[in-house]
Amino acid sequence: MIKIRVLEILFTGIDKCEKSASAYWDAEICKWAAKYYVEALELIKQKMVKERGVSCKLLVDANHENIDFLKTLDFLEIRHLEGLRGNFGLYDERLYMVVIMQGGDDKLVQTFFSNSMSLVRKQISVYQDLWNMAKPLSSRIKELEFQNINGYDRSLFGIEDIQNEINFLIEQTKQELTIFSNYNILKRIFDSNMLINLNAKLRNNIVSKILVDNYDHQIQNQIKVLNDKNRTSLIQFEYTNRLGEFNEMIVCFDGKYVLQIQLDKDGSFVGSFTSDSNKVLVQQILFEKHWNEVKSLEIVNE
Repeated sequence: MIKIRVLEILFTGIDKCEKSASAYWDAEICKWAAKYYVEALELIKQKMVKERGVSCKLLVDANHENIDFLKTLDFLEIRHLEGLRGNFGLYDERLYMVVIMQGGDDKLVQTFFSNSMSLVRKQISVYQDLWNMAKPLSSRIKELEFQNINGYDRSLFGIEDIQNEINFLIEQTKQELTIFSNYNILKRIFDSNMLINLNAKLRNNIVSKILVDNYDHQIQNQIKVLNDKNRTSLIQFEYTNRLGEFNEMIVCFDGKYVLQIQLDKDGSFVGSFTSDSNKVLVQQILFEKHWNEVKSLEIVNE
């Protein structure tokens, strides 16, 4: 009976909303919504979005358990932020709502509404700050696909797809990024502003190592400028002429994923992605072998 009364109140709020609605769900309320809120969501879709053109946003902690449900809500603009706790909703920037829960997903206690402008403004500010920090659901879906899938392999074709994949994976990197590459391929993949673009996407405290087969004075100067800006993530760049014929680019992300990029016989880029732990480990060992050789030679030549 409690959940019926809660839904009746929610329907009232939905019916009165005219311009915008924003919701904040943790994993618990999302689980409840998937079970009991389907009717309300259909009403939002038909009455608010299609008939009245109301802009609807959902900020949610998306995980393996709820991602299939969230994929069905294509009429909402959804973003993911890990670690959300609690829930609240905002209607037309004039009404605040929270569902108070106790225990399991069937134990709803009450729904609290407030039209206090002071409270609504504060919650709007909180919501906007979190929204700006969150990632689109499409990115979260890809991230979940990569997690805990040992041996996941797929191919990429064309420079644009490969660049998009690299950008996405760099944004997900949390600890270490290594690039082992033919210099000409590196320049074409990252373009003339490659290090500036790379630097902008890196999170703080990321270890970044780039090893190429040819020296470039311009890149060295670029790195010096970037590293002198008091960043917590420094880019280390080295080159070696001991690779022989090396016509590929290998990028390793957090020791979990490897993207290998080559040119096919027609001169087009082909990428191969894997999360196979053995393949990743092999590439890590090879990179460290060459990196350590370069560092050892530097010490000898000093």
